[in-house]
Amino acid sequence: MASNKSFNSGDKAKDRGTLAGGLLVPNKGPVIVNGEVMPQDFIPSITSIAVTGDSGPVFTCTITVEGACPKGKTDNKLEFTDESGDTYVLRIYSETRAKHTVYYNSSAPNITNITWDI
Repeated sequence: MASNKSFNSGDKAKDRGTLAGGLLVPNKGPVIVNGEVMPQDFIPSITSIAVTGDSGPVFTCTITVEGACPKGKTDNKLEFTDESGDTYVLRIYSETRAKHTVYYNSSAPNITNITWDI
């Protein structure tokens, strides 16, 4: 079974960016960026991202993002692309930090690309 691989990015704390070249595998812990667990606010107002595999009746995976929309911004849009090329979108509107989830089904659930646009 695959393990998380570090994403590469120099886009820290910018309103737009991409994490690519890595792998976020269900049940293998939080996203790794530039060789370490993603620092808090690497993506503005986001503190953590992880994927879990579920055995629920409808969905097989859950992306969990802890964070908020930065103050003074309309929303925090995150897009997650899996190995099959499917993309899942999460928009965070609240300025209150909380856990947000995206549920999905995929035969290739590992996340290979994460983008954000605030």
